[in-house]
Amino acid sequence: MSDKSAISLEMLINNEDVSTVDYFEVRDPGRLTEIVGKVAIGAAGHVHDAVSAAHAAYQSWKAVPVRGRIESLLSAADEMEGMAADLANLLVREQGMLLRETTRGLLVFSAISDGTKS
Repeated sequence: MSDKSAISLEMLINNEDVSTVDYFEVRDPGRLTEIVGKVAIGAAGHVHDAVSAAHAAYQSWKAVPVRGRIESLLSAADEMEGMAADLANLLVREQGMLLRETTRGLLVFSAISDGTKS
């Protein structure tokens, strides 16, 4: 795999992508020449911004009734389940795990989230 197929992840602060100057390369442990992705490296100011945004979000989130929070989290779990194949392949490359192990872990996560729907 070339660097062209590597994903690049920015920081997500206050629901916005935040770019930085520096990035950390994530390599496939089974093929150290292959870069799986590049992840933004934050600075102290980014931490401050993220903590401030999280605190502000908490102020509105705590007003949401428990049922509404459950529904939001289950919706996020459903979205992740829809991306399970892509996530499994990425995790295999990132962590060097076998696909069946990764897929099994994602299925367990899915089963747990399905169990809370009843």
